Amino acid sequence: MIRAVVFDLDGVLVDSEALSCGATADLLTARGVPMTEPDVRRLFLGKPIAAVYDHVRALGCGPLPASFAEEKERLYFERARGRLRAFAGAEDVIATVGARLPIAIASSGSPRKVAFSLGETGLSRLFSVVCTTAEVARGKPAPDLFLLAAERLHVSPQDCAIVEDARPGIEAARAAGAFAVGVTWPPARRR
Repeated sequence: MIRAVVFDLDGVLVDSEALSCGATADLLTARGVPMTEPDVRRLFLGKPIAAVYDHVRALGCGPLPASFAEEKERLYFERARGRLRAFAGAEDVIATVGARLPIAIASSGSPRKVAFSLGETGLSRLFSVVCTTAEVARGKPAPDLFLLAAERLHVSPQDCAIVEDARPGIEAARAAGAFAVGVTWPPARRR
């Protein structure tokens, strides 16, 4: 029985992936690791920023500086400010589900990025429970983030439906024992 719903943020509720992946691709390319936005989507979508550091190290390109994550976030904020939108209908879905069941956000984004995205889109007022990868030992595809969200919602992970758009998130939901709901948003449905 579903007693709570946990939403991923980027790509599920907020149309941020092109802006975020583009910022990562541009910064990596400038550092001598040629990447396109589709490359970044394929390699890192739904994973924490640590996956980018690990990938670059595995390529033998030397380690990225610790400041890379902050630089990427700053470029994303510049590009997204005033342009970031929730997907059409997302607010209605959140309000409808939230009127019936406890809801939460569980995102691989940093706390600062999640707060920015929720604020820019006006969705922050709809969520009292927000969990980020910074709060757990392992990011997606490990179940840690969804286990934390279930705990904060005071329900068993097996009683949660988790709404995700990326394979690592679906894997994490399944590993948590939750009911995984995969979504895609065709361009025609985006605002």
